[in-house]
Amino acid sequence: MIFYFSGTGNSQYVAKVLGDATKEAVVNITRDEMEKELEYNLKEGENLGFVFPIYWWGMPVLVEEFVRKMKVKLGVDNYIYGVSTYGLQPHNGLKDLEKLLVKKGMYLDATYEVKMVDNYVVGYDIAGKEKQEVIYSQARIKIDSIIHDVAERQHSKIGDIIGTTIKPIVHSVYKHTDHRKKFYVTEDCTGCGYCAKNCPCQAIVMENNKPVWKENCSFCLKCIHSCPKQAVQNGKGTKERSRYLNHMGS
Repeated sequence: MIFYFSGTGNSQYVAKVLGDATKEAVVNITRDEMEKELEYNLKEGENLGFVFPIYWWGMPVLVEEFVRKMKVKLGVDNYIYGVSTYGLQPHNGLKDLEKLLVKKGMYLDATYEVKMVDNYVVGYDIAGKEKQEVIYSQARIKIDSIIHDVAERQHSKIGDIIGTTIKPIVHSVYKHTDHRKKFYVTEDCTGCGYCAKNCPCQAIVMENNKPVWKENCSFCLKCIHSCPKQAVQNGKGTKERSRYLNHMGS
C-alpha cells in the first residue's frame, strides 16, 4: 500500500509508478479520505510507502494530520519506506514522518528523495519546458532506482541536513501561517467550481459562483495551477507567471 499527497502531480506520478511496479494499492491523502476513518490492514510481506512533497522544509500539514490519525494494522514482515519530492532543496522532511511513525510503533526501513519541477509560483516563475524535461529525465532514473531498492528491501536512510537547527523554525512558520489570505480570483473566473471540487484539503467553497478559501490550506497550489482559465491568483506575483502540472507519462 502506498499513501501519497500531491498538488500538481509530482508525488502522484511517483506514487503511481511505484504502485504499478510493486503491484500495490495507491491511496490519495485527502481530507475526504481522512474523514472516512478507515482502518488499513496490511497483508503478510506487504510494503507500506509514503510519498509527499516538501513544503517549507517539512511535511504538508494535511499529510502530518493524516499520519497522526491513520489506523494501520501491520501484518508480518512489512517493509516501510518514505519518498519525498522537492523542487529546490529537500531538507529531509522524511525525518518528520519517521518521528510520527515511531509514536505508532512503526519504523521506516528506507527513505528517498526525488527532485521534481518546482511549482512554487507564489515566489518565482516555473522552469521552462526544456529544463522541465531534464528534471523529468533525472527523476525517472531516480524512481527506477527506488523501485529496485524497494523490490530488494534495501535499508537506506537519508542523513541529517545542513541547516537542521533552523529547519523547525522555518517549518513552524509554514504550519502557523494562514495561507488562505492572499488567494483571490480575477474577472476571468467562470465559476466552474473545479478548484473547490479538486482541493485535497476541502479548503475551498463556492459562494455567489466564486471560490472562497475558508478552511485550513496546505498551500499545495493545486487551485492556482489547475484553473482552466488561470483565474486563481495568490498575492501580486502570480498573474504574470506560468502554470505547471506534471505531465510525466502523458
